[in-house]
Amino acid sequence: MQGSVEAMGDLMNQMRSSVATKVAASVLLTVGIVATGTVTAPAQATTIVSGCLTFEVTDTDATVTDGTGCTGAVVIPGTVSTKPVTTVNAYSFRYAAITSVTIPSSVFAIGQRAFSDCASLTKATFGRTGSTLEVIPDFLFQNDPLTSLTLPNTIKSIGRSAFGATKLQGIALPSSLETIQDYAFADNPDFGFVAFPDGLQSIGDGAFM
Repeated sequence: MQGSVEAMGDLMNQMRSSVATKVAASVLLTVGIVATGTVTAPAQATTIVSGCLTFEVTDTDATVTDGTGCTGAVVIPGTVSTKPVTTVNAYSFRYAAITSVTIPSSVFAIGQRAFSDCASLTKATFGRTGSTLEVIPDFLFQNDPLTSLTLPNTIKSIGRSAFGATKLQGIALPSSLETIQDYAFADNPDFGFVAFPDGLQSIGDGAFM
């Protein structure tokens, strides 16, 4: 009987040793995955100031975060530190004393009110060749004395009050446009003509009031 008990004890010790070995191997495997780069941390952004513009630059792209100190004609570059400029943050130029802005075709996302309430902004030009920009966000140029506008033929949606209270006299909308949100071109007393594309699907309330 005593021999049986001792044998059982030896078996239990062997099982514990086996489990401990498997747990240790699992930990080493996990550490190995992290060490070899299979699991990586998010890219860290670097702040770069170029002239009056501030950018956040990662390993893949760059974002305009501030341009409120800019004056006169502003040309947003297509690249910063060899990275494409893909985003213009919301409010990033609001109230700036700029007279014109050129947005490169590399930009595919713009935050709301990025250029609103710029009292001297009369001209906005979007790069067209290679553009993938699909959305003009809400209030983008609201309350600007905008008289000249060039949009790429990739825009599918124009946001709420995006061009409200400007000085536009008319516009030929891009052929890609599908949706015009509420009040998109409202409060433009000089607005005289608009050319609608065949693919337009909806026009919001008061879009041209």
